Amino acid sequence: MHGRFALTVIYCADLEPMAAFYRDTLGLKVIAEKEGEYVLDGNSHALLLQARPDRPTREAETIFIGVDVETAVQDLAALDPVRMPGEESRGFRVQDPEGNSVCFVND
Repeated sequence: MHGRFALTVIYCADLEPMAAFYRDTLGLKVIAEKEGEYVLDGNSHALLLQARPDRPTREAETIFIGVDVETAVQDLAALDPVRMPGEESRGFRVQDPEGNSVCFVND
């Protein structure tokens, strides 16, 4: 492998609601910000949200691992979590403000 994988980019039709979702709802810390961009800390992996109303990302999937599933389902109940079929105790998913999937799993 060449180097380390460090960043995922999601192009946003409407940046501010996306930043609020990942920052305020999911608790990611903003580590850099400039006009039209937020970089959020996902521990060993960063998430770059970039304003691109001309070509927003569609059908991205972000996955959080090592999650206490029952606590997270309660904490995120307002987002209508959907349990993984056949693996209800293992995880669930919600959608960000632009319809991308955000998954939470316990392993």
